[in-house]
Amino acid sequence: MHDRLFRCAGDIQFTDAVPTPGQVIEVHLKPFSETCNYLQHQRPLTPTHPCFFAQIRSLGKYKLRGLKAELLTVISLFTAKHSVVTLGVAGPDIHDDIHPGNWNGTVGYRSTGRCFSSHLDTANTEGHRFGVGDVFGVMVTYFGRDMSTVIFLKNGQPVATRYLFEEDHSHFLPTVTMENGPVDLGLMWPEAVIGVPKYSEKNMLHWIRPPLLDYDATNNVFHASEMPSSELVLQSPLPLSQTLPHFEVILREVSPRGDIPVIAIATCSPLIPCPTSVLLSDYFKWQPSPKNLQLQTGQRVGWGIHYNPHSRHSPDFLEQQQQLVLCFVSIDLTIVFAKLMLQPPGASKVEIDIESTTRSVDSSGLDDLFERLLPEAEELIKEDFEHRMVTEEMLNKSPALEVEIQNVFTKVRLARDKKGIHVIQLQRPLHPDEAYFSVSVKKSGDCSVVCVGVAGLNFPLNRYPGRTMHTVGYHSRDGRMYYNDKYNGNMTGKRYGKGDTIGLEIEVFQKDMSVALFSKNGLPVGTRYLTLTDQTQFFPTIALCGNGSEMEVEVVWQNRIATPPLYSVTNIEHWCLPEGATADRATHTVYVERGHSGAEAIQAPYSLNRTYNHFEVELIEDFDDNKLPPAIALCTASPFDPTPKSNFKQDFIRFWATGEAQKAVKRGDSMGWGMLYPSDDTHHDEEQLVICYLTINRDVALTRVMFQPPGGFYPVVLVPPGVEKVRLNFGATVITKHPFTSEAMEDLIEEAKEMIAEEERNLAAGGDPEDWDSEQNKSKYLKPVPALNSTVKKLSSEQTVSSAVRKKPAKMVNVVELMMNKSLERVKAQGRTRLEDARELSEKGGPSQESGDQQLRLQLGLADQLTRWSTSSTSERSRTCCIL
Repeated sequence: MHDRLFRCAGDIQFTDAVPTPGQVIEVHLKPFSETCNYLQHQRPLTPTHPCFFAQIRSLGKYKLRGLKAELLTVISLFTAKHSVVTLGVAGPDIHDDIHPGNWNGTVGYRSTGRCFSSHLDTANTEGHRFGVGDVFGVMVTYFGRDMSTVIFLKNGQPVATRYLFEEDHSHFLPTVTMENGPVDLGLMWPEAVIGVPKYSEKNMLHWIRPPLLDYDATNNVFHASEMPSSELVLQSPLPLSQTLPHFEVILREVSPRGDIPVIAIATCSPLIPCPTSVLLSDYFKWQPSPKNLQLQTGQRVGWGIHYNPHSRHSPDFLEQQQQLVLCFVSIDLTIVFAKLMLQPPGASKVEIDIESTTRSVDSSGLDDLFERLLPEAEELIKEDFEHRMVTEEMLNKSPALEVEIQNVFTKVRLARDKKGIHVIQLQRPLHPDEAYFSVSVKKSGDCSVVCVGVAGLNFPLNRYPGRTMHTVGYHSRDGRMYYNDKYNGNMTGKRYGKGDTIGLEIEVFQKDMSVALFSKNGLPVGTRYLTLTDQTQFFPTIALCGNGSEMEVEVVWQNRIATPPLYSVTNIEHWCLPEGATADRATHTVYVERGHSGAEAIQAPYSLNRTYNHFEVELIEDFDDNKLPPAIALCTASPFDPTPKSNFKQDFIRFWATGEAQKAVKRGDSMGWGMLYPSDDTHHDEEQLVICYLTINRDVALTRVMFQPPGGFYPVVLVPPGVEKVRLNFGATVITKHPFTSEAMEDLIEEAKEMIAEEERNLAAGGDPEDWDSEQNKSKYLKPVPALNSTVKKLSSEQTVSSAVRKKPAKMVNVVELMMNKSLERVKAQGRTRLEDARELSEKGGPSQESGDQQLRLQLGLADQLTRWSTSSTSERSRTCCIL
């Protein structure tokens, strides 16, 4: 029975029987089953049976003999907190250790409230958690040719919608995964569900709303239960259609400035890939400017759609297919704005913020307006089609590769009997307006290799990009990101394979070195330099090696994607994380794999720039000489190749609170790096002298002038062995005020220029800038703040700084003041003299100078640590892959 009706993996026990109408089967996950456990019904959802449901009967509750009640309670709470149930739709090819939604062409909704479609959880509406006592359902509402739509239900209430990007309807298999048992469910498979749930946009209880939004049925009004930190979105459970062509919002509140709620029409979730046509959009909103149109309380604002008059009466007309529709805005039933747009498959949901009605709007004249706007819209569609054109003549490929060019994807196949490496390359270069392409792996074997990269025109068709000079490539089998046949860098990479999507974006275009940003399933993985200088040859290049297995990938070339994925530096999930690490968005905490033997790195997706000029880490665990704290660094996209011969051009600058520098910080403190741009005339990605400064609890401790590398300096956190979690603080990512005067900045830059000139003279005379003849010579690159701006005592940011930020310790006040207007050499000399004087006084029975000794040792320790890691030798850098 299992082989015919069900696919099961893990510690799941369930009723193995043919589903009958009304039947609820028992599903049980055994205790202590921590990994993903998988159950899939092998009969797909259909228009006749489009849904299935699960009742959550228990999460993490069980009894063990011989344990005290208190221990049982602790175990129960722990497992209930970490037990996860995911319900979704997936095909028969999904791996049995993967949740639906975390595989291409699948959707899944987790009990934690997060909903995923083809790895992504971005959508119009937030999710709701579900737990014991809840009944959760999954229903396909539209069976489309290329994509379909799914609605998720909690206790009969719609809570989310998502696209299902799978064209094969036989892959619409009901799928359930569970982890961290015990878990008990009551399942109704599609054949057991009697009837199909129906929803109405007229019933406001059926509208999808976020957890913070409550509905007052008496007054027919939605209101927030507490002040939201961001906008709240309401979404209709049904799309606009011929039977629902128009909706309205009654304005119950208008701000003193005249602002009103935003009304919009939107897809049920973002389209993949991002469409290039200006007529096709995920989200189309209208909000009048109070200066041009002042609306009043009680007025009605609405959206509507109008179908093509030549096709809407046809017997085979399908209103939910992609087609041109006239979208219009109404105020008090008068149309004030109209535009022809491409309706996406599944049609458009409506989003409102207050109240909905469906009164008739005066649509006379809309047919004529449709006709007048149609020629311009058709011309735009034609231009987009020509822009997206890919022909076989544009492809340079190995003869063994079979290619099928479709509307969105280019399918590339390699037969199992074809040995060796086979390459396909689009002879259309990446450029700033078309900087990203993606590759989805549909078929591959355990030993197969996919490599996604960029290479020039004469790249051999039997090599991997990244394994030759002036190319980059991301390899599936070892997960490494290669450049110039090297793979060292801040991030080591992640393996990928069947079910994954790999993206490559040229994030920075520079004349000498550009920066490639690699992503896996929509999240960044790492960066590498591309040293190819001819940007007209930045050709997308993909290599396949089957090693005895059939292979198939779907490529979306750069001219078929409007924009690359956009990342937020204040979303910890958008940082480059090591393999096996997880991130908690609520606390900005990263958890690395327990027991990791080597240092792990966490890197921001983008480099510091004028609008993101500071990052910091909170020290949340105790540390000492045996358990080291995290280190913070500013790093290049990858190590320079070749290594520059200047101490002002370095792969990284780093601070690690070890040795004497441990006294500078303690648990609960924050430490960070910031950057100042002395010149506003140079783009922030270009090479220029910048001032890097170390902050401790948002006080400036030391400075270091550096040449900013191509692409800029990327914030990096180093996690040493023994440390399993790191927390970032995003409260000060944009520093607007600092204690540097303009004169101080000029002094730092001018002194650096003099030292650079001295370096150049030494090089011309045959010297080596890495020859350090004394500790004093090492420290000369580190500088204190030359002068204090008395009006700015601490760094301040555009973002709200928590009142819980610690005050500056007295010892750090003394350290910073000691450094003002003194060179570091004088500080060190005075420090040693004072220490000697203190010892002499102590021997003579004079007053103790222990406090002063500690402060001066702290200063020397900070300088020594910063000097040591910001000026490491070339050989040391090459061995340690950019970070130590």
